[in-house]
Amino acid sequence: MLTVFDLLRRIQQYKNLFLNRITQTNKGELVSLLASSNFFRSSIPNYENLTAGLYNLANFVTNKKDKINFDEKNLYALKNLNKAISNPKWLRRLDPNKQIYMKTDASQLAIGDFVYQLDGQNILPIQYYSKKLTKCKRSRCATYLELYSIVYGIQKCRALLSGRKLTIYTDHKPLVGLRIGTNISKYMELLFSIEDQEYKLIYKRGCENHMAYF
Repeated sequence: MLTVFDLLRRIQQYKNLFLNRITQTNKGELVSLLASSNFFRSSIPNYENLTAGLYNLANFVTNKKDKINFDEKNLYALKNLNKAISNPKWLRRLDPNKQIYMKTDASQLAIGDFVYQLDGQNILPIQYYSKKLTKCKRSRCATYLELYSIVYGIQKCRALLSGRKLTIYTDHKPLVGLRIGTNISKYMELLFSIEDQEYKLIYKRGCENHMAYF
Protein backbone atom coordinates (compact mmCIF):
# COMPACT_ATOMS: atom_id res chain seq x y z
CA MET A 1 0.00 0.00 0.00
CA LEU A 2 1.26 3.47 -0.88
CA THR A 3 1.98 5.81 2.01
CA VAL A 4 1.33 9.55 1.77
CA PHE A 5 5.06 10.10 1.28
CA ASP A 6 5.15 7.52 -1.53
CA LEU A 7 2.24 9.30 -3.21
CA LEU A 8 3.85 12.73 -2.88
CA ARG A 9 7.11 11.35 -4.26
CA ARG A 10 5.28 9.84 -7.22
CA ILE A 11 3.44 13.09 -7.93
CA GLN A 12 6.75 14.95 -7.87
CA GLN A 13 8.19 12.43 -10.34
CA TYR A 14 5.21 12.91 -12.67
CA LYS A 15 5.58 16.67 -12.40
CA ASN A 16 9.30 16.54 -13.23
CA LEU A 17 8.68 14.24 -16.20
CA PHE A 18 6.04 16.59 -17.52
CA LEU A 19 8.11 19.75 -17.12
CA ASN A 20 11.19 18.14 -18.69
CA ARG A 21 9.39 17.16 -21.88
CA ILE A 22 10.88 18.36 -25.14
CA THR A 23 9.12 21.12 -27.06
CA GLN A 24 6.19 19.66 -28.96
CA THR A 25 6.70 19.68 -32.74
CA ASN A 26 3.91 17.40 -34.00
CA LYS A 27 0.39 16.28 -33.15
CA GLY A 28 1.47 13.06 -31.44
CA GLU A 29 3.75 14.92 -29.01
CA LEU A 30 1.08 17.52 -28.22
CA VAL A 31 -1.59 14.86 -27.62
CA SER A 32 0.83 13.01 -25.33
CA LEU A 33 1.51 16.19 -23.37
CA LEU A 34 -2.20 16.92 -22.92
CA ALA A 35 -2.86 13.34 -21.81
CA SER A 36 -0.12 13.69 -19.19
CA SER A 37 -1.46 17.04 -17.99
CA ASN A 38 -4.81 15.39 -17.31
CA PHE A 39 -3.23 13.69 -14.27
CA PHE A 40 -3.07 17.12 -12.57
CA ARG A 41 -6.46 18.48 -13.64
CA SER A 42 -8.11 18.27 -10.21
CA SER A 43 -5.33 20.48 -8.82
CA ILE A 44 -5.42 23.07 -11.61
CA PRO A 45 -8.07 25.80 -11.52
CA ASN A 46 -9.98 26.13 -14.79
CA TYR A 47 -8.12 23.31 -16.50
CA GLU A 48 -10.60 23.17 -19.41
CA ASN A 49 -10.20 26.84 -20.33
CA LEU A 50 -6.45 26.55 -19.94
CA THR A 51 -6.11 23.65 -22.37
CA ALA A 52 -9.02 24.25 -24.77
CA GLY A 53 -6.92 26.04 -27.38
CA LEU A 54 -4.25 23.33 -27.27
CA TYR A 55 -6.84 20.58 -27.75
CA ASN A 56 -8.31 22.49 -30.69
CA LEU A 57 -4.85 22.82 -32.18
CA ALA A 58 -4.22 19.08 -31.84
CA ASN A 59 -7.61 18.23 -33.37
CA PHE A 60 -6.96 20.55 -36.30
CA VAL A 61 -4.07 18.35 -37.48
CA THR A 62 -4.85 14.96 -39.00
CA ASN A 63 -1.78 12.73 -38.62
CA LYS A 64 0.35 12.17 -35.53
CA LYS A 65 3.55 13.06 -37.37
CA ASP A 66 2.15 16.26 -38.87
CA LYS A 67 3.94 19.40 -37.76
CA ILE A 68 2.27 21.67 -35.22
CA ASN A 69 2.55 25.43 -35.68
CA PHE A 70 2.05 27.27 -32.39
CA ASP A 71 0.75 30.82 -32.65
CA GLU A 72 1.33 33.37 -29.89
CA LYS A 73 -1.94 32.50 -28.14
CA ASN A 74 -1.18 28.77 -28.00
CA LEU A 75 2.39 29.36 -26.86
CA TYR A 76 0.97 31.48 -24.04
CA ALA A 77 -1.47 28.68 -23.12
CA LEU A 78 1.37 26.16 -23.11
CA LYS A 79 3.43 28.42 -20.86
CA ASN A 80 0.52 28.82 -18.44
CA LEU A 81 -0.09 25.06 -18.38
CA ASN A 82 3.55 24.44 -17.46
CA LYS A 83 3.33 27.15 -14.82
CA ALA A 84 0.17 25.63 -13.33
CA ILE A 85 1.70 22.16 -13.15
CA SER A 86 4.94 23.44 -11.66
CA ASN A 87 2.90 24.97 -8.84
CA PRO A 88 -0.31 22.91 -8.42
CA LYS A 89 -2.93 23.81 -5.84
CA TRP A 90 -2.44 21.09 -3.26
CA LEU A 91 -5.76 19.68 -2.15
CA ARG A 92 -6.84 19.04 1.42
CA ARG A 93 -8.75 16.16 2.92
CA LEU A 94 -12.37 17.02 3.69
CA ASP A 95 -12.97 17.85 7.35
CA PRO A 96 -16.45 16.50 8.24
CA ASN A 97 -16.73 19.07 11.03
CA LYS A 98 -16.29 22.10 8.77
CA GLN A 99 -18.76 23.83 6.43
CA ILE A 100 -18.37 23.08 2.71
CA TYR A 101 -18.33 25.94 0.20
CA MET A 102 -18.43 26.07 -3.58
CA LYS A 103 -17.63 28.90 -5.95
CA THR A 104 -18.70 28.60 -9.56
CA ASP A 105 -18.19 30.39 -12.83
CA ALA A 106 -19.12 29.94 -16.48
CA SER A 107 -18.05 31.33 -19.83
CA GLN A 108 -19.04 30.59 -23.42
CA LEU A 109 -16.21 28.07 -23.53
CA ALA A 110 -16.23 26.17 -20.22
CA ILE A 111 -17.65 25.91 -16.72
CA GLY A 112 -15.73 25.53 -13.48
CA ASP A 113 -16.30 24.86 -9.79
CA PHE A 114 -14.10 25.20 -6.72
CA VAL A 115 -14.98 23.23 -3.58
CA TYR A 116 -13.28 24.33 -0.37
CA GLN A 117 -13.47 24.72 3.40
CA LEU A 118 -12.25 27.47 5.69
CA ASP A 119 -9.83 27.44 8.60
CA GLY A 120 -10.35 30.93 9.98
CA GLN A 121 -9.50 33.16 7.00
CA ASN A 122 -7.46 30.45 5.28
CA ILE A 123 -9.00 28.73 2.26
CA LEU A 124 -8.51 24.95 2.19
CA PRO A 125 -8.94 23.67 -1.40
CA ILE A 126 -10.81 20.36 -1.59
CA GLN A 127 -11.36 19.93 -5.33
CA TYR A 128 -11.45 21.76 -8.65
CA TYR A 129 -13.82 20.75 -11.42
CA SER A 130 -14.03 22.06 -14.96
CA LYS A 131 -15.69 21.04 -18.19
CA LYS A 132 -15.43 22.24 -21.76
CA LEU A 133 -18.83 23.11 -23.20
CA THR A 134 -20.23 21.45 -26.29
CA LYS A 135 -21.13 23.61 -29.29
CA CYS A 136 -24.79 23.23 -28.36
CA LYS A 137 -24.23 24.43 -24.79
CA ARG A 138 -22.10 27.42 -25.86
CA SER A 139 -25.12 29.05 -27.47
CA ARG A 140 -27.09 29.05 -24.20
CA CYS A 141 -27.67 32.24 -22.21
CA ALA A 142 -25.48 33.25 -19.26
CA THR A 143 -28.09 32.29 -16.64
CA TYR A 144 -28.39 28.76 -18.02
CA LEU A 145 -24.61 28.30 -18.12
CA GLU A 146 -24.16 29.61 -14.58
CA LEU A 147 -26.86 27.24 -13.30
CA TYR A 148 -25.40 24.39 -15.33
CA SER A 149 -22.05 25.05 -13.64
CA ILE A 150 -23.66 24.70 -10.21
CA VAL A 151 -25.41 21.48 -11.19
CA TYR A 152 -22.21 20.05 -12.63
CA GLY A 153 -20.26 20.90 -9.47
CA ILE A 154 -22.84 19.31 -7.16
CA GLN A 155 -23.05 16.18 -9.27
CA LYS A 156 -19.27 15.81 -9.37
CA CYS A 157 -18.84 16.09 -5.61
CA ARG A 158 -21.87 14.16 -4.34
CA ALA A 159 -19.58 11.70 -2.57
CA LEU A 160 -17.99 14.59 -0.66
CA LEU A 161 -21.32 16.17 0.24
CA SER A 162 -23.10 12.99 1.37
CA GLY A 163 -25.95 14.65 3.26
CA ARG A 164 -24.00 17.78 4.19
CA LYS A 165 -25.26 21.30 3.56
CA LEU A 166 -23.46 23.28 0.86
CA THR A 167 -22.99 27.04 0.58
CA ILE A 168 -22.59 28.20 -3.02
CA TYR A 169 -21.27 31.59 -4.11
CA THR A 170 -22.15 32.96 -7.54
CA ASP A 171 -21.46 36.27 -9.29
CA HIS A 172 -24.63 35.91 -11.39
CA LYS A 173 -27.41 37.60 -9.40
CA PRO A 174 -30.42 36.24 -11.39
CA LEU A 175 -29.65 32.76 -10.05
CA VAL A 176 -30.56 33.67 -6.48
CA GLY A 177 -34.30 34.00 -7.13
CA LEU A 178 -34.43 31.39 -9.87
CA ARG A 179 -34.74 28.45 -7.50
CA ILE A 180 -38.23 29.38 -6.30
CA GLY A 181 -39.33 31.77 -9.04
CA THR A 182 -39.16 30.03 -12.40
CA ASN A 183 -41.45 27.90 -14.50
CA ILE A 184 -39.08 27.77 -17.47
CA SER A 185 -38.54 24.13 -18.33
CA LYS A 186 -34.82 24.34 -19.13
CA TYR A 187 -34.12 25.78 -15.68
CA MET A 188 -36.55 23.50 -13.86
CA GLU A 189 -34.89 20.45 -15.39
CA LEU A 190 -31.50 21.49 -14.02
CA LEU A 191 -32.90 22.42 -10.61
CA PHE A 192 -34.79 19.14 -10.35
CA SER A 193 -31.54 17.19 -10.81
CA ILE A 194 -30.09 18.65 -7.59
CA GLU A 195 -33.22 19.07 -5.46
CA ASP A 196 -32.03 16.28 -3.15
CA GLN A 197 -29.02 18.40 -2.17
CA GLU A 198 -29.44 20.95 0.62
CA TYR A 199 -27.70 24.15 -0.41
CA LYS A 200 -27.73 27.90 0.11
CA LEU A 201 -27.01 30.18 -2.84
CA ILE A 202 -25.33 33.53 -2.13
CA TYR A 203 -24.62 36.30 -4.63
CA LYS A 204 -21.22 37.98 -4.65
CA ARG A 205 -20.10 40.52 -7.19
CA GLY A 206 -17.38 39.36 -9.58
CA CYS A 207 -14.72 41.42 -7.84
CA GLU A 208 -15.59 39.67 -4.56
CA ASN A 209 -16.03 36.20 -6.01
CA HIS A 210 -12.46 34.94 -6.38
CA MET A 211 -13.66 32.05 -8.51
CA ALA A 212 -14.67 34.40 -11.30
CA TYR A 213 -12.20 34.24 -14.18
CA PHE A 214 -10.11 31.84 -12.05
